[in-house]
Amino acid sequence: MHIHFLDPYKFGTSFIHQLDARIKFVLTLAFIFTVALTPVGVWSIYISLYAIILSAIILSEIGVGFVTKRSLLALPFVLAALPIIFTLDGKVLWSINLGTWTLSIYQPGLERFISIAIKSFISIQAAILLATTTPFPELLTAMRAVRIPRLLVAIFGLMWRYLFVLVDEAI
Repeated sequence: MHIHFLDPYKFGTSFIHQLDARIKFVLTLAFIFTVALTPVGVWSIYISLYAIILSAIILSEIGVGFVTKRSLLALPFVLAALPIIFTLDGKVLWSINLGTWTLSIYQPGLERFISIAIKSFISIQAAILLATTTPFPELLTAMRAVRIPRLLVAIFGLMWRYLFVLVDEAI
């Protein structure tokens, strides 16, 4: 096994692959901020945002299944938001008694949890698309071009290189 299995970049000749890394980086950040700032429970906008990222994935020719499998990475972070279902007051959807405690699922909490899950899923797909269609050195150059602090970009580059050294030593 070679250490290139860690590199998410997949060579391709699609339109998305050929775009300049700076453009892809800025568009991805803008898209993720748009997703994050979308209000809770606006399902039609979530569908539109997912359609946008899905069409970009199809244009990139890397495979919808590939990106969907990789986007399951967001699942543990989404599960961290699970307590919100039980804490936001509102209309009770379901309730169960556990001895002296009553566990209730509230409609506003469930709506917010589902919104968080959908936003995470869409955002991670955008990040996967960026990492899969752009070589890492070009991403570092794009970060420098949009004036991300040089020290932070240097830390990203060092972490990336050191990760390969650690894996190489482990193998």
